[in-house]
Order: sequence, then C-alpha cells, then structure tokens
Amino acid sequence: MKKRTLILLMSIFLLPSIAFAQDAKLKKSKAEVLYFKDRLPCCKGRACNLLQSDVDSVVTKNFADKKVAFRVIYMTVPENKELVEKYKAKSQTVVLIKKKRKKETVVDLTPIVKSYQSHRDKAKFETEMKAKIKEVL
Repeated sequence: MKKRTLILLMSIFLLPSIAFAQDAKLKKSKAEVLYFKDRLPCCKGRACNLLQSDVDSVVTKNFADKKVAFRVIYMTVPENKELVEKYKAKSQTVVLIKKKRKKETVVDLTPIVKSYQSHRDKAKFETEMKAKIKEVL
C-alpha cells in the first residue's frame, strides 16, 4: 500500500514538471518540426517509427544549437485535432514551423520525406532536409 501511495505522489509531482520542461524547450526554440503520426498497420511493421527516428536524428544532429525542436503529433489524440486540421495533416506529414512575433512561416517537408521513403537514399534525405530548414531559419 505504501508503494502505491509513493508512486502516486511521485507521479503527481513529476508529470507536471516534465510537461513544463518540454514547454520551456519549445518556447526557447526558433523553429519546430512537427511529425504527424497515426496508428496504421504499417506502424506495426515499424515503418513509421523508423521514419520518425530518421527525421528526429536530422533535426537533433544538425540543429540543436539553432534551437529547432522536434515533436511528434499523434493524430488520434483529441487535443491534437486543431493542429491536424490547421496543417491539413495526414499520417507521416512533416511540417516546419517558424514563429517570429505574430508571423508564422510554415513549410511542408512531406515531399522530401515521401521521396526518402521510396528511394531510401539517406544522404540525399539529410542534405535536402538540412537545406530546407536552413533556408527557413
């Protein structure tokens, strides 16, 4: 019983701090890459997870110092419905968003991702992603 109480208390105090840390990271970033993901049969084959990992690695490896954040948006979560509608997202849609004051620049990176999925040329994928993100920054 004491273990359950301890776990409950820890989760009550730790979860808000984790959420706050993620929000603080997003506020410090100059841009954000959103990866929209759905729970499709292909995800069971890990195709979506591999693609997510590749996009995340390009962003974190090349733009950590320029403060570009990477975030996965699950399309089936009700809280994300507004984002899905705003960016007209489907599964595996990748969008780069740069906010400067009240102006928002949105660049759809999905064509680069789709090309990568069909050709599996990782070097070309990384080069194109980096160039497009640098162009917006």
